[in-house]
Amino acid sequence: MVARMTIRLGPKEPRSYLAHPSTERMNARHASLSALLCLGLLQPATAQQALTNKDIWASPLFSAEFVGGLASMKDGLHYTVLEEEAGEGAINQYAYRTGNKVATLVKSSELVPAGSKEPIGIEGYSFSGDEKKLLFETEGEPIYRYSSFAYNYVFDRASKKLVPLSDVKKAKQRLATFSPDGSKAAFVRDNNLFVVDLGTMKEEQITNDGEWNKVLNGATDWVYEENSPWCRAMRGAPTAASSCTCAATRAA
Repeated sequence: MVARMTIRLGPKEPRSYLAHPSTERMNARHASLSALLCLGLLQPATAQQALTNKDIWASPLFSAEFVGGLASMKDGLHYTVLEEEAGEGAINQYAYRTGNKVATLVKSSELVPAGSKEPIGIEGYSFSGDEKKLLFETEGEPIYRYSSFAYNYVFDRASKKLVPLSDVKKAKQRLATFSPDGSKAAFVRDNNLFVVDLGTMKEEQITNDGEWNKVLNGATDWVYEENSPWCRAMRGAPTAASSCTCAATRAA
């Protein structure tokens, strides 16, 4: 940080023809001396410290600052955070302007699947485009740096109904995501792409040639995750009448 100092000597006065030139020179010297003394007092505060290897490599001195763990809402005025309250998980809504909590949108005690007595564990969540539904990720198993297998559940905020995105007796899913209009959801299982109509919960398999370590539909291979957090290779079309676009990655 650079310290800046301004010395104000007041507005310029009309020169008096009665004043002796030596008096003006003395006043100028006094002003210069005062400025030097002030700068001398500031010098210790603004002097730069010598950098060390520890500062560069083993300390947070030059670490980038970031805010994580929050999801901005559609109105641009609020965000949500997954927190623990009274021993259970909760998704709380906060106002950007004040930072104050304004609502609790859902508690983990509400997320009990049919036929079960225990709620699912919340390991991740996302909103549909209209924010009427939530997609919850649970029982995750890491694959590479960012990717993972998990079970996913769809929660309707109005009816408070929780349903599995796919049959939990089958293999876990990857990269589950809502379509832009919130009417469908897509995921990858066994390296193939699936789409679920959330109105009927009917599941449709889109690809059939997926093969481990050979063909990946809708997902990237490990090398992508070594260089960036991008591991999804599918995208939903903006309307329900359109189809889902996906890319196939083929191993050499």
